[in-house]
Amino acid sequence: MGHGRIYTSVFQAVAVTAAQDLLSLLATSTAPLELIYASSSRSSDAGDAQDELLRIRIRRGMTTVGSGGSAPAMSPTNPRETLAAASATCRANDTTAASAGTIVEMLEETWNVRSGPWIYFPAPEARIHCDISTRVAINLPAAPADSLTMSGTIIWREL
Repeated sequence: MGHGRIYTSVFQAVAVTAAQDLLSLLATSTAPLELIYASSSRSSDAGDAQDELLRIRIRRGMTTVGSGGSAPAMSPTNPRETLAAASATCRANDTTAASAGTIVEMLEETWNVRSGPWIYFPAPEARIHCDISTRVAINLPAAPADSLTMSGTIIWREL
């Protein structure tokens, strides 16, 4: 397990209608990062007869930021570290995905939106690391069949 501060960022109740980076992080030129946890869930379509299977992937190595989304707040998980702002940059719901650089597909899974949240929470030795000045993104490569109200969380450690 690495040392360093741990931060979290979320997006809440966003109507997702397009392919996008649900959440992404840019490691600064001085602080690489380690992805500890990520999740995505939906609060619409409850009881819908449509079993929608969405691809979710984790990519890293991008050098160009995505666009069309927002920059959510980033908070330390330890309330005693409120003076230590995160050095990473977080983005949410960018409908133009982060690009360029040496992109590596680190994980790809299929998520059935009716089966509960999609969760990435690996053993410490299997965590994805992001080098300085590059991005890691939780990417939805294809649009859902209909609008889904989604929320998501990302937790990382700055090394």
